[in-house]
Amino acid sequence: MQAPVAPPQSYAGADVLEEAPRADNGGGSGGRGKLWLALVAALVVIGGAVALSAYVWPGWVTKTLSQTALQDGVQRVLTEGDPAQGYGLKDVSDVSCPSGMKAQAGETFTCQVKVGDQNQRVTIKVTDDDGTYEVSAPAD
Repeated sequence: MQAPVAPPQSYAGADVLEEAPRADNGGGSGGRGKLWLALVAALVVIGGAVALSAYVWPGWVTKTLSQTALQDGVQRVLTEGDPAQGYGLKDVSDVSCPSGMKAQAGETFTCQVKVGDQNQRVTIKVTDDDGTYEVSAPAD
């Protein structure tokens, strides 16, 4: 005679289930935070290196003239009464110079001005790489 075979048993107790241990490969939220921190730190280092190189070797960074400061300077030169400093013109308005002009010796460009009721032009010549410039007398 054969021994009776017991039917399969099931048990639903919580102590049977166990989570498999996870490999810590940086895939959790802590790993992503470290990755972002490393990326930000790398960008800060790169940005610092670029800024330092621009200071140490300034030739590769092109300086430009401030449009607002240029327009104010042109108006000041045109209206200054001292002949050594300006042209002593009256009623100068609507000075308009292009933006993004290079602060590089030898660069020339024109600005539009209104003297009285006449629209005129002045020629600007940059005389050094520090942004010093000359302003011509207005012409039609």
